[in-house]
Amino acid sequence: MNKNLQKILIIVCYLLAMLSCNNKKTEKMNIEIPKISDFPPGEENAGFAQYFTGRSYLATLTTNKDLNVPLANITFEPGCRNNWHKHTGGQILIVVGGEGLYQERGKPSRHLKSVML
Repeated sequence: MNKNLQKILIIVCYLLAMLSCNNKKTEKMNIEIPKISDFPPGEENAGFAQYFTGRSYLATLTTNKDLNVPLANITFEPGCRNNWHKHTGGQILIVVGGEGLYQERGKPSRHLKSVML
């Protein structure tokens, strides 16, 4: 078989395979979040999805502006990661379930896990 024809056939097969993959309907997975605390897991954090690899869920715990601090529960699916970011007013992390890594700029990462009673 002519080498040029062979290359064309390979490219056509590749393109057909790519098109068949892209034509499949992408269905949203139904992920059940296990209850790990009395805090609600919240809704999928779609508004901040660009800052995560994987899914996170956000539940605002209070809308009281007098507190002058946001208070929310964020639930991460296994393997979810945040991109580097900062909180201008600081941040308090309370791990109520699971475990993960936390790192401040210029410092080694810390392994955080829920308190064992």
